Amino acid sequence: KRTEAVLALIRNGSAKDNIKPADLAARLFGFGGWMAPIQVPRLNATDEVRKHEQEFVAIDRVTGGTAEGAKFNAELAGGTKLEGTLTLDLTRLKQVDPDLASLGLLALVLRDLAEGDLAVGFGSAKGQGFCTAKAEITENGTPHASLTEWFKNSVLLMKAMPALREPRSTTPPATPTANA
Repeated sequence: KRTEAVLALIRNGSAKDNIKPADLAARLFGFGGWMAPIQVPRLNATDEVRKHEQEFVAIDRVTGGTAEGAKFNAELAGGTKLEGTLTLDLTRLKQVDPDLASLGLLALVLRDLAEGDLAVGFGSAKGQGFCTAKAEITENGTPHASLTEWFKNSVLLMKAMPALREPRSTTPPATPTANA
């Protein structure tokens, strides 16, 4: 949903044009019959996981008071450094997105993550799960030490970002054949 919100904002503040925002997200994250060209691994904790318990009470939607017998606890983890590697297969991505507009979308979502604007996991409506990220990106063998450097120097992003603003068909991309 975050990728769709980013698309709506970059397209003149609305998604009213003839673009179905999910098309680019589907090309990047996968759709029926098409495995995503981006691989997102399980993230591993690199330091001690600090856990704490929080109590919650369910609210009765009719009365607005607490629902009887609906108290529950959740064990939360926070302040933990996680590491992982995202891998993007550009050859596969180009099969459904030749102008790489979805790469521009990924860049903007990574920027939001780096700035602490994204929440992951349980409780984001309660302010939980917000995190920041640091990225080291290697593009066709060229290392970029940060997202800022990647944004400034990436040959692929120079092509992808203008394409991201262009109107798209609402027709879902064709599923490539096994021979493609």
